[in-house]
Amino acid sequence: MPDLNYFQTAATELSQADQRLGKVIEQVGILTPNTKAVESYFQALVKKITYQQLSTKAAGTILRRVEELIGGRYEPRHMLQFEAEAYRAAGLSRQKFGYISDLCRHFVEEPEFYTQLDQYEDAEVVKKLTQVKGIGVWTAQMFLMSPLGRKDVFAPDDVGLQNAVVRLYGFEKKPGKKELVKFAEQWAPHRTAASRYLWASLEL
Repeated sequence: MPDLNYFQTAATELSQADQRLGKVIEQVGILTPNTKAVESYFQALVKKITYQQLSTKAAGTILRRVEELIGGRYEPRHMLQFEAEAYRAAGLSRQKFGYISDLCRHFVEEPEFYTQLDQYEDAEVVKKLTQVKGIGVWTAQMFLMSPLGRKDVFAPDDVGLQNAVVRLYGFEKKPGKKELVKFAEQWAPHRTAASRYLWASLEL
């Protein structure tokens, strides 16, 4: 996981590489390491699925009800013991119940891989995670950023990043995926930090 020294280095190098982003960095300041309590990879992925296409408030409410249902035990075999209707009563859609059930099965059937995702390269993590129903490339990339803490990840399908690039660099319309990927090369090897600054720029 990147530490404060890394974020100081990233801020300096990004400012040198990109003056416009450098102005954002001046306003935002040095990024800080993630100090949230460490979650299992399984728990983190359950949360990411739950939060898909929902407001933070709505997803948080559903997640609290799910946690009450499972007694706070984010364990694949344990979560599979509950019926779909129990999750529906907690507010989880039938579709997301299917996604989480499939996630459980992957962790049960391939624990040697899914419990050690930090041991694999970015592309392999994305390839395996997207085999789980409900986990697309964007969700896998967000997982690479957190909790894995990978330093050079950029998610061109992220609407926030698209909007930030348009606003900060004066694009007349949202650039396409390939154009965004090419544009983001200037921020390597700190594309995760650059992404965080771009998201922050939307609040300035």
